[in-house]
Amino acid sequence: MKITKMRVENFRLLKSFELDLEKELSLVIGKNNCGKTSLLSILDKFIGSKAGSNAITLDDFNIDFQKELKGLLESGMEEADETYLNSTLGISLFIFIEYDKSDNLSNISRLMLDLDPNNNIIALKFEYKLSTEDFRKMRLEYIEYKDNYKLSPDHISEFMKANYRRFFRLYKRSIGFDVKTSTVNENEYIDLVKEKIVLYRPQLRS
Repeated sequence: MKITKMRVENFRLLKSFELDLEKELSLVIGKNNCGKTSLLSILDKFIGSKAGSNAITLDDFNIDFQKELKGLLESGMEEADETYLNSTLGISLFIFIEYDKSDNLSNISRLMLDLDPNNNIIALKFEYKLSTEDFRKMRLEYIEYKDNYKLSPDHISEFMKANYRRFFRLYKRSIGFDVKTSTVNENEYIDLVKEKIVLYRPQLRS
């Protein structure tokens, strides 16, 4: 059993990032400020030791994404296309896990949607995002906030810092995967939060 691919969107330096992992050993090498630490951090915050505490901060939002969100709040997009909003407004992490007959499947059985013996891929998606409804609520509150704090030089950043946690929500899902086309089907999923499926268990020290 191994992780074969990871995909990250809108997290720190990783605006749109994809990594294929080798079978035996993968090394992540690069200059400073190229995203190495960002990759480790998003794993820790979504599935590692910080996963149970909603550890995403405003500084974790990619700078371009922050600018995009500020533009949307200012632009008056109450009737924006729902698909566009749901696919754009948030941080996401995809993890693809491949297994075979030699693996002990008891650890991943609750994540499996497809019993097709030819499909040996589990796709996990983690998100910290705004739904269409929450975006509209956020924008309405921002308009009221802006009217009350017109003299503030950067009222939109101050509003986001004080309020983003009230509107962004954490989602953790095992989603469908079509092995023939190598594509995901997000309409089929298991909600890991509702099902109380925990992916990280700290090791006990003796």
